[in-house]
Amino acid sequence: MKKIVLIVLLGVGLFGSCSKDEELEREARELITPEFRLANIVSETPFTGALGVAPCEKNSSIYFGNYNPSGVRTSIHALYTVGKGHVLPASNPVRLPSGTYDFIYWGVVQNETSDPAYPGSRVDGPVYILDEDLKDQYFKLYPNQMDTTYGPVYDYVYAKQSISIGVDTMGTLLHRVTAGLKVTLSGRNGSIDPNITSVDVQVGNIAYALNYYTGEASDFSKTISFPLSLSSDGNTLSTNSTVMLFPSAPNPPVTLVITMANGRTQTYRQNLQNTLSPGTRLTLKATIGDVLLEETNPGSFNVTGWTELTENIDF
Repeated sequence: MKKIVLIVLLGVGLFGSCSKDEELEREARELITPEFRLANIVSETPFTGALGVAPCEKNSSIYFGNYNPSGVRTSIHALYTVGKGHVLPASNPVRLPSGTYDFIYWGVVQNETSDPAYPGSRVDGPVYILDEDLKDQYFKLYPNQMDTTYGPVYDYVYAKQSISIGVDTMGTLLHRVTAGLKVTLSGRNGSIDPNITSVDVQVGNIAYALNYYTGEASDFSKTISFPLSLSSDGNTLSTNSTVMLFPSAPNPPVTLVITMANGRTQTYRQNLQNTLSPGTRLTLKATIGDVLLEETNPGSFNVTGWTELTENIDF
C-alpha cells in the first residue's frame, strides 16, 4: 500500500513539474516585444542617450525582470539606444508575456558636442534582484577620495508607465531628475592671477540619493565638490561643460575655495536665492567680488527645453 502511495505521489510530482515546465515553455514562445510610439518620444527637445526599462509587477514596485532570447526570466532589464527621439534596434529589448506591468524608465542624456559630459561623473548604482522591492534601491552619490565631499553625477531622466503588453506601445514623457551647474571665474584685470594654483567649487545641501522606483531625492545633507580648469589663454577658470548634481534643499550654499601658490586658501561663500530643483540648470559667472548667476529650468522623454532664470549675488 505504501509503495502505491509513493508511486502516486511521485507521479503527481512529475506531472506538476512537467506542467510547470510546459507553462514556462509556453510563456517563452509567447513573449512579446512592444513597439515605441515614436511620435511621443520626439519632443521639442528629442531625447538622445541610453534608456533602460525595468518592468515591475502591475501596480507594484516589485521587480519582475525581463526575458532573455532563450526565454529565461533574468534580472537584466531591457536597454535601448535612442538618437534624437528614434529608437535604434536593441540587442536586449523588452520581452514579456502578455499582461499589465509598471515600467520604470531611467535614461542618461548624451550631451551635445558643444556641452560634453563632465569627466569623472559617477554614482553608486542600485542592485536588481528578481521579485525584490525597487523602492529599496537608490542611485547614490559617489564619495571623493581625498575628503568628505562627493563627485558629480550623470544627466538622468526618469519616468514610470503602466503598460499592457500585447495591447499598448511604449513611450512616455521623460523628466530630468538632476540639476546642472556651469561655472566660469574671471579675473578683474582680464586674466587669472598667476598666484592662483587651483579653484574648487563646493555646493552644499545636495541630496544623497534618488529612489529608483519614484525618482524622488532624499537626505539633503551632502556637499558636491569639483575643480575648475584654466583656459588656454589664462583668462578664465571654468568647468568647460555642465556639471550634473542631484537636487538641492532650498537656497543651497555655493563656495569657491581658491588655493594660492603659497598654500594659503581663500574662501568665498554665498547662498543662492533659488533652489537647484530637478531640471534646473544654473550658470555661475564670477569675478573676485562680483558673481552673476543665470538659472534655468528644463524638463523631460519627450525631454522639454530649459526655462531661463537670472539671479544676481555678490560674494
